[in-house]
Amino acid sequence: MISKNQRNFKIFIISSLILAFFGGLMGPLYVLFINKFTNNNITYVGIGFGFFGIAFATISYFAGKYSDKFGKKIFMITSGILHGLLLIIYTFIIKIYQLYIVQFLDGMVSAAYATTATALLADLTKKEDRGKKIGKYNSIVGIFSSIALIFSGILVSKYGFKFIFYIVALGLFTATLLLFKIKE
Repeated sequence: MISKNQRNFKIFIISSLILAFFGGLMGPLYVLFINKFTNNNITYVGIGFGFFGIAFATISYFAGKYSDKFGKKIFMITSGILHGLLLIIYTFIIKIYQLYIVQFLDGMVSAAYATTATALLADLTKKEDRGKKIGKYNSIVGIFSSIALIFSGILVSKYGFKFIFYIVALGLFTATLLLFKIKE
């Protein structure tokens, strides 16, 4: 019989692989998308990524702290849904200030997800082989993400940026739905 931890680990891995593949579709195309609003001005691109980074760094601490108190699953599900919605909102942006606001919010929800997913991964592994399992996890996720990168340029060339945002949002929603099966 499979233990609760093993079951949760398998669900988490499958969800992460879906997320890695669809997230990999964004890859460097995200920078090209941002360039549309900045007229290829690297200063504006840097400002946008700075907003994302500040939000990510700030929220990471609070997400970690409160996920210990309220549970990692709720943080991952909430941030997964919000991130999917933000990806759709990206397709409606027409002004640079809108881009900055969405990037800031994206940094917040990305931090909540990444921090709690890392903590959950640690919870789901045993101390004796934690490094090995996390290394294996990172390798598999990296491969899935990299495979998606190969296809991302082809998809954008054929269907455009909006298609990528919609398909990644769909993949994120799918990955998030699996997290409901995790039992904390």
